[in-house]
Amino acid sequence: MTIHLILILLLLGHVLGDFYLQWKTMADKARNEINKKKKLIWLSIYNSIYHLVVVGIFFAEVRFSLHGLLMVAGVCIAHVLINWAVKHIPSKRLIATQLLNVFAIIVFWWIWVDCVSLREHGALRQFIGRFNNSPEGLLLIMLGLLWALKPISELIAKGEIWDFNKDDKDAKIQTPDKAQKDSGKMIGYLERILVFFLLINGEFTAIAFVITAKSIARIVELGNSKKPLSLAEYYIIGTLLSITSVFVITFLLGLI
Repeated sequence: MTIHLILILLLLGHVLGDFYLQWKTMADKARNEINKKKKLIWLSIYNSIYHLVVVGIFFAEVRFSLHGLLMVAGVCIAHVLINWAVKHIPSKRLIATQLLNVFAIIVFWWIWVDCVSLREHGALRQFIGRFNNSPEGLLLIMLGLLWALKPISELIAKGEIWDFNKDDKDAKIQTPDKAQKDSGKMIGYLERILVFFLLINGEFTAIAFVITAKSIARIVELGNSKKPLSLAEYYIIGTLLSITSVFVITFLLGLI
């Protein structure tokens, strides 16, 4: 469990530092600085937040040592280099960035995992232990849920899993407006939360009811649309991508 927990900590620090503790304006400005080679003020802030989160979560549970420092430093340096490298990729930049970061985390964990050890009374485990007898298991659930929400939402919204924006080039096809996309984003969050907890509890039949309830809620909206078939295709693909992503995450983390 020690080896497993250290990897969970690195992945948890990454997803929190790269998605949840960064605000959109700063992320957009940092990305613009990379692309146009401007002053790296916002990029420096972005990277500093990421590094503080990763280092803080890691050493809250892992004893301070040279090998531990090398492990977490490697993850942070790789993150900076990957963000610079992906600007040369013409498309699918976000998914490429995340895959490369996860790969780097696994590599540095694998190299030095036998040389580091957990604190006897880790801060995170002590806090979580007040609510759960298995803090390691709860950390793994937290990791899965965090990956299933904002990262998947951004991948779907940016069309990196499926290119919805190509439909906008065809005047015959109607896609949702901004208000519909915003409400769809929130619905997707709630949908993935429900599906995630149903999956890890083995309630596979109940997932069908979630999909059915969402479909019924969309009937009225589709009925008022000028091109209901176009919107129906958009919603069906989005729903399947959303639910499939939760299945993939829970499977990869060994939660099902």
